[in-house]
Amino acid sequence: MTKQHKKYMKIALDLAAKGNPSPNPYVGCVVVKDKKILCKGYHTKCGKAHAEVEAINHFISGAKIEKLQNQKKKTSIKKIKINKALRKDQLRGSTIYITLEPCTHYGRTPPCVDKIIDVKPKEVVIAMLDPNKRICGRGVKKLREAGINVIIGILEEEAKKLNKTYVQYVTTGKPFVFMKSAMTMNWKITWGDGRNKQITGDKSNEFVHELRNKVDAILVGINTIMRDNPQLTTRLEGKETKNPIRVILDSKLKIPLSSNVLRDNNVIIITGKQNRISSKKKNYLRSKGIKVFVFKEERISIKKAIWVLGKLGISSVLIEGGARINTSALKAEIVDEIFFLVAPFIVNDKNSLGVFSNNAGNLHFKKISINKLGKDFIVNAVPRY
Repeated sequence: MTKQHKKYMKIALDLAAKGNPSPNPYVGCVVVKDKKILCKGYHTKCGKAHAEVEAINHFISGAKIEKLQNQKKKTSIKKIKINKALRKDQLRGSTIYITLEPCTHYGRTPPCVDKIIDVKPKEVVIAMLDPNKRICGRGVKKLREAGINVIIGILEEEAKKLNKTYVQYVTTGKPFVFMKSAMTMNWKITWGDGRNKQITGDKSNEFVHELRNKVDAILVGINTIMRDNPQLTTRLEGKETKNPIRVILDSKLKIPLSSNVLRDNNVIIITGKQNRISSKKKNYLRSKGIKVFVFKEERISIKKAIWVLGKLGISSVLIEGGARINTSALKAEIVDEIFFLVAPFIVNDKNSLGVFSNNAGNLHFKKISINKLGKDFIVNAVPRY
């Protein structure tokens, strides 16, 4: 039986990974009866139906109902309701596989646990409990009180890995921080000759945009804005994408008003102690709907900035900065995972910029892996502090 449970849970996990629900968790659901999959679903994005509801609703209002509704002759509402009731009854006695404990509270959507109880399954198999204090154990308790057998822990480690950003955020309040740097084999992130040209290849560029598509925010320093004037948007051909919030650390509020990142108000600027000129600029930016947070200190603490973002409901941050930001983030011990995208050549120009400042110190990692990515290499590392 455990082998069968793992088989269907693996399908649910693969489904969950297709979603883009941040700051909500990745969740997949598979409904099985008599060794046949009746329906499946996953949480596509925040605000949309959760996985369990998506699967059950899809089955209840499935192909047979659509066929009735598409007939030329009018189909009575009563008949449609009868067919929906029959479809719902087919779910009775099924086994429902869910990658995360079903929710019990009203948020953007109603509680999933009530939807599950309503179709009367005989068993619910859950990969992991929801670490959110509002839910943890409550969903399981409610299912068992309804007479439904509950099994917990099937492919639990895989489920936790999939939801590492969510788990950290709901248990600590600190966003999960990724760091990404595209660089040469000798740790250079620019050519140094004035050419504003990417160092890594198309596959690496696509990977960066995939990463942007999954996080809540991108964080850079003002030097990156001044030097590169980036858009910091997500661009993936043929895919529905989201643009993360752009977060700019700008202690003296030097950001040019013509910057590409200010084309809309999906921006947070964190700045330091204000003077008369910067205060006027701050008010102008706020009038455009841009959030500007002013720290009392002249120099911005990146650690403090990350915790502020957490309080704003941002659960994951991608740092795409230069040497100063990268070094500050590692020294502040806020980085959870790093992606080095390494092009297979070196740059010797004395004006080229490095990934880290000279005072970065020694880097230590507790986990590291290297894989090929087109013509480049991707080094995935977890820092050890």
